[in-house]
Amino acid sequence: MPQLKGNPAFKKFSLVAFFVALALFPALALAHAKLVRSQPAANATLTQPPKLIELWFSEELEASFSTIIVHDQNGKHVDRNDVVIGEGGKKLQISLEDLPSGAYTVEWKALSTDGHTMKGQFGFAVALPALSTPAANASPSTSAQRTVPAPPSASLPGESIQESGTDVSMSIVRWLEYLGMMVLFGAFSFRLLVLAPFLRKANFDKSATALGRSDRRFVQLSWLALLLIALTSIVGLMQQTAEVQDTSLTQALAPSRMLQVISQTSYGGPWLLKIATLFALAIVLLFVSIRGKVGSLLLLWIGLGLMLLMFVSPSLTGHAAAAAKEWRLAVFSDWLHLVAVGFWVGGLFHLVLAMKTMSDGLDDRQRTQFLHEVIPAFTRLAITSTVIIAITGIYNSWIQVDRFSALWTTPYGKTLSIKVLLFIPMLALGGLNTFVIHPRVKRVVASGNEPKDGSALRLNDAFRRSVAIETALAVAVLLAAAVLVFLQPVREHPAMGQGIRPEVVTESMR
Repeated sequence: MPQLKGNPAFKKFSLVAFFVALALFPALALAHAKLVRSQPAANATLTQPPKLIELWFSEELEASFSTIIVHDQNGKHVDRNDVVIGEGGKKLQISLEDLPSGAYTVEWKALSTDGHTMKGQFGFAVALPALSTPAANASPSTSAQRTVPAPPSASLPGESIQESGTDVSMSIVRWLEYLGMMVLFGAFSFRLLVLAPFLRKANFDKSATALGRSDRRFVQLSWLALLLIALTSIVGLMQQTAEVQDTSLTQALAPSRMLQVISQTSYGGPWLLKIATLFALAIVLLFVSIRGKVGSLLLLWIGLGLMLLMFVSPSLTGHAAAAAKEWRLAVFSDWLHLVAVGFWVGGLFHLVLAMKTMSDGLDDRQRTQFLHEVIPAFTRLAITSTVIIAITGIYNSWIQVDRFSALWTTPYGKTLSIKVLLFIPMLALGGLNTFVIHPRVKRVVASGNEPKDGSALRLNDAFRRSVAIETALAVAVLLAAAVLVFLQPVREHPAMGQGIRPEVVTESMR
């Protein structure tokens, strides 16, 4: 954001955003502990051989990339390679051969419908009862059945779980994608709903230098945002391929691997939707660029409609998608939340990035008129967006957070709390623009005289500083949102004080 460089207020809030990032990212290491229980339990010693290995998870799984392998202490596979998913997609099981006494290792990998993977292993032992051989001089009545001692615990592998979402780069890529989407959405929405009404009312030459510079800035920012979304989409696919197939990013570049993820997982459909809308948006921007000016409202409306469609993609590849079966409005609410944020935050980006270009080409009277028209137009848009953000935010939080105390006791809750705390000063700054700066601008316009004391310039600078700070806070809010994507929702947490990993037990499989 070149216009923000050198702005002391922006520097302060950029520093705040930096420390917010430091506070948020370490929490990623606790993400997605989704294995609820297993049968047999980890480190169990069984007196009868199990027929099945069963794993229960807290979210629905993808069949194609969820696996179980069972082998003995010599590395020989003892499963029947017939993994199936049941119980609403939350149970993974595989059948076993007839197992003799010994130690066995279960290695599993699960891909949930929200796109996150996890893998782990645990061991169990089989100690079958056996008849002792009677001694030659012993009477039949002394023959007894004894239990073979359980294999030593040293022969059982320790239980381990490795979870996806621990890579900070995944949150950074999602954050940059959000930034690109907001800038591009704001380009169309701000131009249509804020700047276009002003241009219709303005009484200065429509071919003025200010308007030409504004058009060029619109096209430049739109292309940059489009390129950023395209790059993050490709990198995001690489990261997802590497996670799902447990490979390096270099190996994930193989087209066959990427195609497998696109065609065989729920990540593929939303990703293709995003790419399709990107191509369509590129065509729209190409027509705008050829025209040399942003004069076609039809092209702007088409662009806005395509962005509304693009916002469906992230809603279908996150926690909302995983919760959709239990909460039917989850995906719609998540999409509507993103759209409302797009109107407000996307508009803020263009107030900061385009307003200076526009207003610097105007005289004091025109600049004051510009503020007089733009502030209430954007305020109406922001107020509507804020109401929708609040309603959908409460609903989305209700889905993902099952208790109030989780807001300060869990990584997801803490991150959500930080997001809300950043949202509050954004509201305060919006109120400052609406109830303090705009009435002063209105009085200047009502006087009908061009101010000679520099008040128009001071009001313009005050509004610009306020919007710059609000935009910096919005950037931090988007960072928190990107981190939340890779954190375990509180609804998946076990109850306080209850573990999900059982102790070593002796049990009978019936």
